[in-house]
Parts: sequence; structure tokens; C-alpha cells
Amino acid sequence: MQHSEREKKNGLPLRARRGEPQVKASQDEWSPVIKDAMRTLGWL
Repeated sequence: MQHSEREKKNGLPLRARRGEPQVKASQDEWSPVIKDAMRTLGWL
């Protein structure tokens, strides 16, 4: 029995497809949003 077949049978979540690279947001894109949230919470 293949590993993935075993996961399906046991109801486990299947692994993500390896062919699609994950796209991560650059730090520059999120920096203003994070800083604004931290100011709102009084952390800055």
C-alpha cells in the first residue's frame, strides 16, 4: 500500500503538492501593516 493511500484510508490530511512553489509575502509588504497593528495594541 502506498503512503498516500494509507493517509487517505486513515483520514489524515494529504501533503501539499510539491510542484507548486509557495509564495511568501516579502517583509517590506507586511511591515507597515504589522507596525500599525502593534501601535494600535500599544506595543510600539
